[in-house]
Amino acid sequence: MLMRCTCSGLAQLQGGNPQAAVEHIEQAVEQDWSRAEYHGHLGIALAGVEQRQRAAECLYEAIRLDPRQWDARYNLGNLLRLLGKLDEAVEQYQVALKARPDSAETHYNLANTLRDLGRLDEAAVGYRQALQWKPNYLKACTNLGNVLRDQRKFDEAEHCHRQALRIKPDYASAHHNLGRTLTELGRLDEAMEVLAVAAAADEGLIEA
Repeated sequence: MLMRCTCSGLAQLQGGNPQAAVEHIEQAVEQDWSRAEYHGHLGIALAGVEQRQRAAECLYEAIRLDPRQWDARYNLGNLLRLLGKLDEAVEQYQVALKARPDSAETHYNLANTLRDLGRLDEAAVGYRQALQWKPNYLKACTNLGNVLRDQRKFDEAEHCHRQALRIKPDYASAHHNLGRTLTELGRLDEAMEVLAVAAAADEGLIEA
């Protein structure tokens, strides 16, 4: 019965039905509270139905029961960021990276959180580490360029935005960000050309 509840819950979660997953996994947790992975699965399912505070509580419990629940730490970091608890999110990402330093996604999400906190030097390091493990990581390349522009390192920012365009030549956001950077460099004719491409690609563009 316990295994059936767990398997059914995971199947529902993978099938895009988090509410049904919550119901099945809650039964598994009630039958065996000591299984850290059940709390972790329940946390993911609860996040899927926008019950973020409960989801965070489940993930904290998973970690309490088994501090080696690295996926729970990563997911908790994501939730804490959504809840606006940025310093706590940073802590969870950093612990997760001690076990899985090759996780480009964790480096990327940590960098995003550090950027939100205004810790731009550390954010830039995080994006570079994400790109070390995943060289064609488009969002990491784009956000690194944006951080470098915020730091007024315009030449380095230009390099990043051009790299993003090599990864995805029709990426409107990269055209837009490159145009802004060229403007800061005083290369206005180039900037106007690039921004025209961005506008043509996506009139409703919101900067990454």
